[in-house]
Amino acid sequence: MKDKLLAIILARSGSKRIKNKNCKYILGKPMIVRTIEKIKKTKIFDKYILSTDSRKIMNIVKKYKFIEIHKRSKINSSDNATTADALIECLNYKRFKKKYRYCCVFYGTSIFINPKDIISGYKNLIKNSLSSFFQITETEIQKNKILEIDTKKKKIRFNKDFNNNYKKKFKYYKDTGQFYWIKIKDFMKYKKILMKNSGYQTIPNSKSHDINNYFDLEIAKIKLKNFKI
Repeated sequence: MKDKLLAIILARSGSKRIKNKNCKYILGKPMIVRTIEKIKKTKIFDKYILSTDSRKIMNIVKKYKFIEIHKRSKINSSDNATTADALIECLNYKRFKKKYRYCCVFYGTSIFINPKDIISGYKNLIKNSLSSFFQITETEIQKNKILEIDTKKKKIRFNKDFNNNYKKKFKYYKDTGQFYWIKIKDFMKYKKILMKNSGYQTIPNSKSHDINNYFDLEIAKIKLKNFKI
C-alpha cells in the first residue's frame, strides 16, 4: 500500500530584516505563491498544510482550496522558535503524525526548489530507509551552519570543530533550506531534522539562495530570472 505524503509549508510573519518576507513580490508573484506552485507540480502529496501566524499570508493563500491552514501559536512564531518547534506543533495539529509516515517540509521563501528534486528526495528517503533527507551546498565557514560530510559512508553531521578542520582544507557545506523530507516517527522521537540516519543531495550554489536582507532579495530576482527547471 502506497504511503500517503504530507507537505507542510512554514511561513511566519516575523522577519528581522525583511518585513513580511514571504509576501514580497518577486517577478510578479509573492514568494509564498511561487513556492506553493512549485510544490504542487510534484503531484505526489496527498495533503498540503500551511503553518502561519500571518493574516496577510492566509489571505494570499486562501485561493488555493487544496491547502489547509494551521494557525501557528505566538510562541512558535517568535524569533526564538526553531523549525522543529513549528513543525512539531503542526504535526500534532489534528494528529497528522498518526495519519502520515512521511512529510516534506518547506519554507514560504523556497522559490528555487526543483519539483524533480523533491520527488527524487522522497525516493532516496525510502530506498535507503532514512530518517531525513535534504539538500546541501558548499559554503565558506559560518558558525552554526557548518555540516561535515563523510563521503565514503554518506553520513552527515554538524561539525563542532570547524576552526581546526578548516586549517586542514576540508570542504564544508550548509543546508540549503529548500526542503526537508522526514520520517515523522523518527522526527517526533529526536525532535530534530538532522538525525544520525540523515541523507543528502549536493547541489551547486546557483540552484539555491538565502534571502535574509534586501540585497539578497535583489540577487534572488536576478537568479530566478535565469533559473531554469
